[in-house]
Amino acid sequence: MDERLNKKAILFLIIIITIFVFWSGGKYHEWRTAKDDIQIENELDEEELEEDEINEDDAKDNETKSSYIMVHVFGAVHKPGIYELPEGARVEDALNLAQPTVEALIDKYLNRAKILEDEEPIFVPSAADIIEDENLESMPVMADGFNPLNTEGRGTTNKDQININKASASELQSLPGIGQVKADAIIEYRNSNGNFKSIEEITNVKGIGAATLEKLKDKISVR
Repeated sequence: MDERLNKKAILFLIIIITIFVFWSGGKYHEWRTAKDDIQIENELDEEELEEDEINEDDAKDNETKSSYIMVHVFGAVHKPGIYELPEGARVEDALNLAQPTVEALIDKYLNRAKILEDEEPIFVPSAADIIEDENLESMPVMADGFNPLNTEGRGTTNKDQININKASASELQSLPGIGQVKADAIIEYRNSNGNFKSIEEITNVKGIGAATLEKLKDKISVR
């Protein structure tokens, strides 16, 4: 009798333990699943936060890039070159960076207060650039155009146009949209193919298309 009771007690205990084990396992699985879900959710939140930060940084970079312009200052200056300036900068700001020489004739030919545009050339004339013609000598040189004063042998015309068959690389770079690379390409094309027959022929030069020609057509000539 006692032996049967002991067997029943042991069997009952085994059943209880088995039920407890299964119940505990289920609870552990639920806890583990919930923990994994929380971890995944946290990781997703972190990824979204990082992505938002990256997008915000990109937006700031784009805003920074778009808020600056590049201008080319050359002529009677100690530090000719290309300068980065904030939008709304004026000719005076560019001159302060390029440091005009004592020979520079600024106030007579440049408008210090003019607001600059991107890719704008600023030619600073000196006494050596001035010719005897009083009519030409009295013409103002604005920051958005090349020096209107004509000198013998230079690539400019009486109509303030750059003769692309004679202009030097420096003179070509005074044109809108023409940097050193394109200026060199124009000269190389001219040396290889002879003089340009028309201003439209400049579109045969690598890197110069119809959009650039539209900017140049009133500023260049072939005679």
